[in-house]
Amino acid sequence: MSRLYLNEKASRARLKEATAAREDRRDIVKALSWGQVSRRELLKLGLFTGAGLLAPIRGLNPFVSSAYGSDDLGIPSSPLFGVQPFTQPMLRFDLLPRAPMSPTTLNPAPTKEANTAPQLLDPDLVGGARDQYGPIEGRLLRFTLDADAAVPDPATLRQARLAAARARPGAAMFANRLQKNLKRLSAWARREDVSCFRIYDADMPEYAFAIDLYGNAERHACVQEYAAPATIAVEAARARRDEVLSALPDVLALPTERIHLKTRRRQRAGAQYERAEGEGVFHEVREGRHRFLVNFEDYLDTGLFLDHRLTRQRLGALAAGRRFLNLFAYTGTATVHVAGGGAVASTTVDMSRTYLDWGKRNLALNGLAGAAHGFVQADCLEWLREDLQEQRRPYGLIFLDPPTHSRSKRMSRDFDVQRDHVELLQLVARLLEPDGTIVFSNNFQRFRFDAAALPELEIRDITRETIPPDFARNPRIHHCFLVNRRG
Repeated sequence: MSRLYLNEKASRARLKEATAAREDRRDIVKALSWGQVSRRELLKLGLFTGAGLLAPIRGLNPFVSSAYGSDDLGIPSSPLFGVQPFTQPMLRFDLLPRAPMSPTTLNPAPTKEANTAPQLLDPDLVGGARDQYGPIEGRLLRFTLDADAAVPDPATLRQARLAAARARPGAAMFANRLQKNLKRLSAWARREDVSCFRIYDADMPEYAFAIDLYGNAERHACVQEYAAPATIAVEAARARRDEVLSALPDVLALPTERIHLKTRRRQRAGAQYERAEGEGVFHEVREGRHRFLVNFEDYLDTGLFLDHRLTRQRLGALAAGRRFLNLFAYTGTATVHVAGGGAVASTTVDMSRTYLDWGKRNLALNGLAGAAHGFVQADCLEWLREDLQEQRRPYGLIFLDPPTHSRSKRMSRDFDVQRDHVELLQLVARLLEPDGTIVFSNNFQRFRFDAAALPELEIRDITRETIPPDFARNPRIHHCFLVNRRG
């Protein structure tokens, strides 16, 4: 261990500080030698230098803020390498055209070359003297940057990162798993005439992504990254993302411009209605005999929930001759299935004007638009409460798919599906025909149906029947129930 010598006339307090410093240094070396702390951790704490030596923080004592050194320790002064004192004023930078100013605007007025107006000086810079004034000097430093110093554009940097990631073993492992999934699920999709389906859902926990294929003739891939927890280093998460993105074009045989990356974070209530910056580009996809518009760039979700594919088919099969009510309707895809299944009329209710307009376009795309199919922009709970006064006509089929949580300025209070589902179903049941059916769904994984609070209703859990094969890895992606009146 290196030794530090104090002046023989050092005070008792100084000797005490030095003794404490020696003890602290000895404890650090002991902890390092016994493996209680790593050299990397000591570097992060600033206690070790890059050369592996204990850092001389604040002089002789790295832990006591009052520690000091004195000139009589025999330590030479730091070299100046020929630096000369400031002797020339620094030229001003004229970033904007000069504008005439009255003498009272700036006092004193700025000069052409340097600000020579007297300024209060730091006493440490003038030998400890106080209340000293003088000009603040500076120097103009000019640098010449050659071509090698230029910063590459972001696209070039990204290509370089992906090329490096493609050579790593992790990229190969992910590609193998994705290739197996794609082969198996593509065969199933052809048999079932499914054109939009999920091919990967965090099968390998270290690659926490959900990947969906969309399209008919022109395919697109929607890649959703589940945001890494705070315990995962940002560099590690980016490395895994790069490995995934480097493997996708070859495995899916898609150009990079048709691979769309999104990050799913824990959303605050109402965030599903927020629009990202985008160009409003929509793509047409097919689900059975129906067509829908999806958007890969502007929103967190694409406009088509693939896990509800079988639920929509069931609604279409129950629709013939019925009046249909679609609450929390999103882009109205369920309304399209029901209208195509023979419903005589429908009412589609959602709080977002954007999604209602999207739903109207979906209905028109399938040639089903008409006066019998109405759209209402409203808070669904408030709309249901208003029904108590307006006595609306009952419906034979109701689809109820509320969000887990929702909060908006247009809502009188926030909504929580676990807390509020009993009240919600009581309100909806008043609009149900005696022999009608409610299809109630939500995606809260820990949802528990309080059937005892609804004795007047018969409830059947059909969740397993509505989970499609491409979502079998996550059987709690949603809950789904059939609700009818008793008797």
